[in-house]
Amino acid sequence: EATIEYEIYDRNDSKVVDVIRVDFPKEEVRTKTKSSKDIRSTFFSKYKTIKNGKKKVVELVYKVRVDFYESGSFRAFYGADTPNLLIASAITSMELVNVEKSVKSTTGKFPTDSLTYGYSANLRTTTSITSTVSGDLVGAGFSVGTDTKKHYYRIVQDTGTIDLY
Repeated sequence: EATIEYEIYDRNDSKVVDVIRVDFPKEEVRTKTKSSKDIRSTFFSKYKTIKNGKKKVVELVYKVRVDFYESGSFRAFYGADTPNLLIASAITSMELVNVEKSVKSTTGKFPTDSLTYGYSANLRTTTSITSTVSGDLVGAGFSVGTDTKKHYYRIVQDTGTIDLY
């Protein structure tokens, strides 16, 4: 399996603001067109980190399966489906509820060199929270729920494009 990672930097202070990872499983090569183009079924991953200052509170990963073609300098998506939003890591036990996610060609058809993605969900705690973790959550934009278990929650959302060029 091969992996390529792209780091996206802030223009003003050169800090990494996002990471996009592409995984290419070798055993997933298949042929989809009459011209025998090798189109690999692979996954694009986009990470989102929620922080309290410099401390990471939660890291989410949005994954989408794509049919990817590459020959020399030419690259194209021949399909994209099954978007998923997962919690990669968190300072306490959390869950995603009311999850909405999508992926589509920016041109409305395939092949294309650009995909549009989006997701929205409610991220909330699932266990009792210590005062230290409570401070980290509130500092990272979480709100305290009004239910008896005192859940912390935050709406997470993102939209954007995955471009090959």
